[in-house]
Amino acid sequence: DELRVYAGANLEYEFVDPSASSDAKERNRLYEQLAGKGLQPTNLERREGEARSSRIIFPGALLYYRDREIPVQLLKSRVGASPETMLNNSVQDLEYELADAIRRAVSPIRKTIAFTEGHGEADTLELADITRTLRESYTVARTTIAGRIENRKLISTLSPYSLIVIAGPDSAFGENEKFLLDQYIMHGGKVLWLVDAMNANMDSLTATGSFISMANDLRLGDLLFRYGVRLNSELLLD
Repeated sequence: DELRVYAGANLEYEFVDPSASSDAKERNRLYEQLAGKGLQPTNLERREGEARSSRIIFPGALLYYRDREIPVQLLKSRVGASPETMLNNSVQDLEYELADAIRRAVSPIRKTIAFTEGHGEADTLELADITRTLRESYTVARTTIAGRIENRKLISTLSPYSLIVIAGPDSAFGENEKFLLDQYIMHGGKVLWLVDAMNANMDSLTATGSFISMANDLRLGDLLFRYGVRLNSELLLD
């Protein structure tokens, strides 16, 4: 209702109860249809005195805009969290989830985000969760940092992307690569740096109770310092 104050006739909504039909086959058909669209059901249990009852509900929404249909899961599950915690978090995120779905529906162009590779960065398996989440709003790709001069113009593999993510590199960057990154940033590109100044292996710590940490020399210090960033070779114990 608050959104409609601003949206007026541009926003319409209705509530649908998938369990309203008395025909079991019809209910199951609708359950399967909603699950196929990405809305996950949950079993709502109620207790009234000595009597207990359960009901399948779909705490979600289907947003339609022109030829687009976007499912929105409103009840967020999390491993290890209590039902009360998950419910409270879902209520707090409700406005954001709906607004984000509307933004995705009306956005005419999907921007592209690329994860770099070639310096020991996190692989596709390690990035599976964030990739799946980002693909709800963006096109996600992988790229290397390379370029060439053609007709006196720099042709870079980074140019097509609105954002590149350098996630967990473990080997040094060359001068040409740093030049390409600097040119990409100077021409409006954005970089998300997820880098460690130290090598600290949690697997070794778990197995033996100790580990030797060495500086992770990525040779990015001069590039980052130009933008006011310095990586300290320090460890923090949490």
